[in-house]
Amino acid sequence: MRCRVDFQPPHTPLPSTAQARTLAPKRNQRDHPMSLLSKLFGAGRSAPKAKPEPQPEDYNGFRIFPDPMPGEGGFRVAARIEKEIDGDLKTHQMIRADTIQSPEEARSASLRKAKVFIDQMGNGIFR
Repeated sequence: MRCRVDFQPPHTPLPSTAQARTLAPKRNQRDHPMSLLSKLFGAGRSAPKAKPEPQPEDYNGFRIFPDPMPGEGGFRVAARIEKEIDGDLKTHQMIRADTIQSPEEARSASLRKAKVFIDQMGNGIFR
């Protein structure tokens, strides 16, 4: 046997007009539709600074571009590894979970990890 109970929330009276005015959020000059569009499309903001291209280091015929990624708690170890094979430029983006506070230390760690990766995998990196 099932028992059905209909739940009805308690009745709350609607506020009077005077109360509604005091409860309504205050609007200022920035609360108009164009303000919302400006926020969405970035009007009035300066363009983001372009990140300088990392300088490559040659290692055993590979070019390593250490490029740590800013993230939570520091910089994530990352690098782009390139090599020309049979006239084709092959590229691999290496990203590791390691995070390091300093961008300089993250750059050197990215370079070190890329070298170890190359030593372990060789041309198999691009498979």
